[in-house]
Amino acid sequence: MVAPYQEIRLQDLSISESQGMVESLLKADEIPLELQQFIQDKVEGNPFYIEEVINSLIESEILVCDSGYWKLTRQITEVEISSTIHGLISGRLDRLATDSKRILQEASVIGRTFCYEILNRVTDLKNQVDRRNQ
Repeated sequence: MVAPYQEIRLQDLSISESQGMVESLLKADEIPLELQQFIQDKVEGNPFYIEEVINSLIESEILVCDSGYWKLTRQITEVEISSTIHGLISGRLDRLATDSKRILQEASVIGRTFCYEILNRVTDLKNQVDRRNQ
């Protein structure tokens, strides 16, 4: 029997790949050392978080481009970044259809990674789990 899903395991980016992504996002060959350290220590190689942290830092004017070079205007604090990312994710989740949001919440209770079969067993929305256009 063929499984009704395909599992794709995504690995976190390495330190050098994360730095390369930041350089690419900023279109710069050099990024501030404190920013490199923050990305390495707190963002853990997750590409989504890297992009959102960079966007958040730019929007909050903590990271600014001055004469072609990126610099930090003040120290990066986890509280500022975490709440911004949390707010972003919450906002995106709030825009989901009710059933999709509920399935996502149920999946999150199972854990960061989970088996399709477990989610399908615990949800009351079995016919919604496989819907692709949510």
